[in-house]
Amino acid sequence: MSWRHSAGSDITTVPSVGAPPPAPPGEPEPPPSSWRTLILGLVLALMAVGLAAVLIQRANTDDGGATSPTAASPTSSVTAAAQVDQPVIVNTGEDWNAIVRSMVAFSDWLYLHPNPDLVDRFQLPSVPGYADTKLGLTNLATKGWRYDPPRRPVTVDTVRLNNRGPAQAAVFVRFGPAQQYRVVDQAGNEVANKPATTAGNSVIWTLYMQPDGKWLLGDIDAL
Repeated sequence: MSWRHSAGSDITTVPSVGAPPPAPPGEPEPPPSSWRTLILGLVLALMAVGLAAVLIQRANTDDGGATSPTAASPTSSVTAAAQVDQPVIVNTGEDWNAIVRSMVAFSDWLYLHPNPDLVDRFQLPSVPGYADTKLGLTNLATKGWRYDPPRRPVTVDTVRLNNRGPAQAAVFVRFGPAQQYRVVDQAGNEVANKPATTAGNSVIWTLYMQPDGKWLLGDIDAL
């Protein structure tokens, strides 16, 4: 995920939201003789505002535009996508090769079945790029973005234990050359494009044992 060329940080663009305009100053209280006229005017104004809101919402719907940044809830679609053929994460014991390769495989699968909540199954918030990874997965899940060409699995060449503590383990991981990461939106417009590399890279994964006895990735140091 973010332990090599972080695809998550490439696809984290979010629209800026402007602050609402300040409230207008208060109007002077009208004389008693004008209350009936004032009330009638307010009723008509509210009816006009309501009609305008309906027309604007209908126009946005017809044009395919969103009526509000928070109008659509991504929970159902994100959760449903993440329930298909999840790879098993090996996060107990001391088979470091199996642990690392299973986490890499889960990460590969997660980018094709994006659900940001599932990152916490194998990563701690202390991992570099953790927040960007979650935001990238959110964009993939909710905006209709996709990898083009399709994302291929990351290659792991070498895994070996570097250092072992009471509740942590430093593991050397050597990755193969990186593939191209190109992301497009629903219309096929390019959102991000990171070219492939011809050389691999090496990192140290620091795994931390949790109270339930499971290992979680807590830090990544490039070598």
